[in-house]
Amino acid sequence: MRENERMVHKAFSQMKTKIDQVRGALERQTRVLEETHQRLESLALRLTQMEEQGRLRDLERLRAREREEARKEDERWIREWEACQAQKLVHCSGGDGGGCV
Repeated sequence: MRENERMVHKAFSQMKTKIDQVRGALERQTRVLEETHQRLESLALRLTQMEEQGRLRDLERLRAREREEARKEDERWIREWEACQAQKLVHCSGGDGGGCV
């Protein structure tokens, strides 16, 4: 009977050791998963920030392009207006001087 008790005690002790090892491994894996989750959240936030910055840069490029196009259009209208004014001056100075405004 004594031998049987020792064997049971030894088996129980081995099972307890195994359970403690598994518990320790699970705790380590939990920490690793938590750290990985934190890193993933950080990377997701950084990616979101980078995407927002990219959209802002694209928007600024679009606005700059629109300003440049508007500036060129303004310059074209000014040239046309100046050409028209120059034609009026030529027309007015060559005639009787009347009728030009």
